[in-house]
Amino acid sequence: MRNRTVITKVGKRGVIVIPKEFRDEMNLSEGTLVILTLEKEKNRIILQPFFPRRVKLGGKVSEIVRKIKREEYELEYN
Repeated sequence: MRNRTVITKVGKRGVIVIPKEFRDEMNLSEGTLVILTLEKEKNRIILQPFFPRRVKLGGKVSEIVRKIKREEYELEYN
């Protein structure tokens, strides 16, 4: 990927428009989480998309909940 530079401006409330070409290339859409890193010594802000990993727990969640409920029951009634 080659580096490209555009000039844009900061609008009201600090809003910056990211050009469509950049959004498409970085797979950014409305609601996408991003990481902003301030490198003050270099006078720059780095923006990275953030796609949290989703962990599939399957039936483990209900198993964990049952175990905790059983432990609570035993503590209350024993």
